[in-house]
Order: sequence, then structure tokens, then C-alpha cells
Amino acid sequence: MIIVVPGLPPSVNHAYNQHRQGGRGLKDSAREYQEWARLAAMEAAHGWIWHGSWLRVRIKLYFPDERRRDTHNHPKVLLDGIADGLGVDDRWMLISEEIPSLDRKDPRVEVEISDEEA
Repeated sequence: MIIVVPGLPPSVNHAYNQHRQGGRGLKDSAREYQEWARLAAMEAAHGWIWHGSWLRVRIKLYFPDERRRDTHNHPKVLLDGIADGLGVDDRWMLISEEIPSLDRKDPRVEVEISDEEA
């Protein structure tokens, strides 16, 4: 299954607000992106059934510019939304990242998910 989510997820560094009491909460922009990912996953998964096995997840980021970024900071918000849309605990997701690409006109994330044998 391939899931395409427009735009880029906020990095972990930009996804959370720090609370005065020491906790943290998801920013509205991160919550909104998580919802886009959830809806994209639900649409892509039409008829898909999870069989309780590990899920191999390949992530490819398409950046709008050539700024230096740490790609490892982006998947958390994205995968939480996708896991929710698929009805799967994200602990079952085994993640690998593809080499990022440049797409100035259409920044996005493409996620390919395949079931692994139990």
C-alpha cells in the first residue's frame, strides 16, 4: 500500500509545546498534519486488513528546497497519524528511510507499507 501525504510533517523539534509544569503537548499544526496523515492512510487502506504481523514502512521525503534537515526528526507525527488511520499500534512498524528528493512544486511524503510474515 502506498500513502501520499501532502506537505511535510513537522519535525519533533517543532511539533510540541512545552508546558510550565514540565509536560509537553502537540501543537495545533502538528495535530492538523497528523489528521491529514490519518485520512490519507484510511483512503489508501480501503479494503486492507492487518493480519497482526510486522509492517515494513518505507518513507521518502520530498523537500521544497535544499536546506539541511535531519530526516530522522520527521516520522513521529506522520506515523502516529498513519497508525491511527490504519487502526494499528505504531510499535508494529519497522521504519526505513529512502534518500530524500527535491520537489519544489509538490513537497510531500510517500509511505509504502507492506506486511511481513508473522
